[in-house]
Amino acid sequence: MSIEARTDRVRVIFFVKQNSKRPRVGNSEELGRSWISGHAEPFISLDIFKKNILKYELVLIDNKLVTAPQALGLTALDQWDGMVILEGESYDKLFEVLDSDEYKRLVWPLEQEFIIRSEGQVLPLDLYTRA
Repeated sequence: MSIEARTDRVRVIFFVKQNSKRPRVGNSEELGRSWISGHAEPFISLDIFKKNILKYELVLIDNKLVTAPQALGLTALDQWDGMVILEGESYDKLFEVLDSDEYKRLVWPLEQEFIIRSEGQVLPLDLYTRA
C-alpha cells in the first residue's frame, strides 16, 4: 500500500469567529443551531453550491476542551468558535461558489451578521490517501 495524492478532491477549511455585535451564543449546541439556520441552510440551498460542493461540514469548537491539547504539548486553537469545511473537485469550483452573485446576494449579508470575516482564516488542503 502507498500514500498517493488525490487529484479528484480538495478541501478548504474556514476558521470562523462569532460576530461580537451579536449576543454571544453560550455553548456549541446553541451555536450549531444558530449557524445552521442563519448560514448553513441558506448556503446549501444555492444552486451553485449544489453544482460545485461535494461536502459541507460544520465543526464547532468545544470551549470546555480547548485546554486538553496542552497535555500533549500542543497549542489549542481557542480563538475560533468553529470551522466550515468544504470539499470539491477543485479549488476553482469551491471558490466559484463564494465569488458567485447568488452567494453574494443571498448568503453574504447573513454571514456578515453572524461572523467576523476579517478575523477568519482559510486553509486550503490537498489530500493524500492510503491506496
